[in-house]
Amino acid sequence: MLHAAGHGTLLSGWLDTCSTFAGEAHASWHETETRHHNNERHTTQYTGQELYFNNTIYLVTSNIKENVLPVGDVTYPFSYALPVKLPSSFEGSYGYIRYTVRATLDRPWKFNQDAKSVFTVISHTDLNLLPQLRSPLTQTKTKSVCCLCCNTGPMTMVARIPFTGFVSGQDIPLTIDMENPTRININNVNCVMMQVSTFQSQQPYASFRYERRPVAKLDLGPVERNSSKLLDGTMKIPPSPPSLLPNCNIIKLQYIIEV
Repeated sequence: MLHAAGHGTLLSGWLDTCSTFAGEAHASWHETETRHHNNERHTTQYTGQELYFNNTIYLVTSNIKENVLPVGDVTYPFSYALPVKLPSSFEGSYGYIRYTVRATLDRPWKFNQDAKSVFTVISHTDLNLLPQLRSPLTQTKTKSVCCLCCNTGPMTMVARIPFTGFVSGQDIPLTIDMENPTRININNVNCVMMQVSTFQSQQPYASFRYERRPVAKLDLGPVERNSSKLLDGTMKIPPSPPSLLPNCNIIKLQYIIEV
């Protein structure tokens, strides 16, 4: 069985006969549109593909009599050095970055037997080498509300985080200054971390498809009408692929916090 491994390391385990290691990124989706000149519906398939490696290791040479597999359970050790700077494993609705190992048992005069396993690659990023991610971030948003035909002052929200670079398992401290001069009670202020994926096709031409997934949520509580309130809390980042996907040109990831 293969477990998670990082790039630039050795994979070790037990396989039979030969094994093929592969790493690839794939994007695929289709779009349907109506052509105005004949009012017919036309579907276009968009695809993108990148291959990072595809190598086979032969563990047994079948044309040597001494290497014919005997009856019973037989195992062979193996090791394979992954290339450096691989993008992290990722699974999305319109594409993936996937790493696999396939074991093949060559049986003369019979169909070959295959077994395939997926393993996970995590690309490690040293945030200390990205000083721009240590800068704090502040954003302000206003919203006007009309209540009973009387305009009131706009709601104002100022959201702050101390820096913009985080890793899985880390807590994000959030601070929100909320001004609510309206006659409407705010039942709850919630923050959602969204994973935004961008998929790019290569065939028949370059096009883009987007996917948004909520990955974390934080409720900060209510804000009464005609009042102001300082809200704060921490949002824990769940296990997630990093936003930096080195050497991948068809899938991009970013994370945003929406309030």
